[in-house]
Amino acid sequence: MSLKIVKRPNTKNLYIRGTIRGTSVCESTGTSDPMRAEEFRAKREAELWTESIYGKKATVTFAHAVAAYLEAEERSETTKFHLRRLLNHFGITRLIEIAQPQLDDAYRKILRDGIAASSATKMRGVLTPLRAVLEFAAIRQWCDRPAFDTPRIPRGRTIYLKPAEVRRLIDAAAPHLKPLLTFLVGTGVRMSEALDME
Repeated sequence: MSLKIVKRPNTKNLYIRGTIRGTSVCESTGTSDPMRAEEFRAKREAELWTESIYGKKATVTFAHAVAAYLEAEERSETTKFHLRRLLNHFGITRLIEIAQPQLDDAYRKILRDGIAASSATKMRGVLTPLRAVLEFAAIRQWCDRPAFDTPRIPRGRTIYLKPAEVRRLIDAAAPHLKPLLTFLVGTGVRMSEALDME
């Protein structure tokens, strides 16, 4: 039996009602406009048929997974920022369609430097939040566990200046930078932390 659009008493929005493969459905369309309600009905009916035949994994979208992920617990503003960028990119892409090629495309489109972006930037801005959402979805049986190549983060060698080299650096600096350099060397704070201090 297909779904029908119905008007419920004391409600503004139209509803869809019916049965798909033995499962009873009664959902709000989120609109009172008959044209938009019909669009919702057709789309939802197709989703429910696909889900009834192939399972939930065939229909859950990235947008749905992100919404559930954010509702599950409070997330940091940084996490929300990265998720908004991912949501703008993946939108209503089904979770089962997100694989390594789609991740590589996300690097190109989301990050300013694209593929040339540093490995740490790729991890922080794209891979880590994407993997968190997909892990969350996999636990709920909405998709398989994500398997992506991890960008290689080159391990650089830290070079420390000897006291004589530090003295030469400070002596060669412009007069207004000498106090800052002395402070940085004496405390070991990062430049950004030093500049943020009052």
